[in-house]
Amino acid sequence: MSDGRAFTDYHPACTLNQLLQDKYKLSNSHDYRYFLQKNADKIRQETVLCETQQECTICPVCKLALEGKNATANN
Repeated sequence: MSDGRAFTDYHPACTLNQLLQDKYKLSNSHDYRYFLQKNADKIRQETVLCETQQECTICPVCKLALEGKNATANN
């Protein structure tokens, strides 16, 4: 699906933002905004790369989200 429906995510945007900030160890919103401006293509490529790999079923950010969700459920 070239229109992006395969990547629909119903999590709040703040959740994705927090996961990206944690993954790339960004401490404040200014650094995060600058990082997104300079690395948007890299983040997009990570997501697309995951889609093209046979053994990969979820993107790295989604994987972190699922690991966090499972850790919370197990506690």
